[in-house]
Amino acid sequence: MQTVCILKLCYLTMSVLTGFIFLSACSQLAAGPGRGALSPAQQQMLDSSLKVSAAAIETGQPVAAGRLYERLSTSFPSAPEPKLGLAYMALHAGDFATADALFTEASTLALLPALKAEALLGAGRASLGREDFAMAKTHFLAAMELAKGTPVESWVMNGLAVVAVLEGDYPLAEQHYKAALALVSHPLITANLMRMLVEAGRIDEARQLHASHSDTYWAEGDRAELPQLLKNSDKVKSETE
Repeated sequence: MQTVCILKLCYLTMSVLTGFIFLSACSQLAAGPGRGALSPAQQQMLDSSLKVSAAAIETGQPVAAGRLYERLSTSFPSAPEPKLGLAYMALHAGDFATADALFTEASTLALLPALKAEALLGAGRASLGREDFAMAKTHFLAAMELAKGTPVESWVMNGLAVVAVLEGDYPLAEQHYKAALALVSHPLITANLMRMLVEAGRIDEARQLHASHSDTYWAEGDRAELPQLLKNSDKVKSETE
């Protein structure tokens, strides 16, 4: 139960993941010359197709998006973005083994540090899903070396914090969560910190953290779940006293 409780917030929603795919494409576009072995015309075709795939996901057409990612992966075998698209879809579907393999492959293909970090972050999430915590930690640490100053840095810190909680190292987990939140105050990361405080028996601190944010701050599912978590923790505490 503990593992499920912690892992459930380690993954982003598909809509947010789509944003990461757009981010990757835009970061590569901004890189200019030296992006890879593709010609300018091929790269333009790839970028346009990636946007179509992402739009298909946004509009609830994952099958169409998956088919296009598959075609792009075959047509542009040296490009990491189609592999990332397929990896995110596998992750969202709970196919962690496939997601891990695809993210890892994308990381080996990526030339830009930010894109490689994104792929390694995904591989770490997939490894968590497979409950291979040692491999998840390896992926997150490798991503951390590349993620400095990129939008995925806070999520790499979140991943390292999740691993620390699973290892029972609450002080290290708290350090990672707070470092992540110093970069971006995201409700999913804040909820992870709150869950860690509960796991560590620091119920009053968890309650204070929850009360420091308005109800609208929290992700929709957490608005009901987090108060219930506190209530259940109080019940367990009273029964053991």
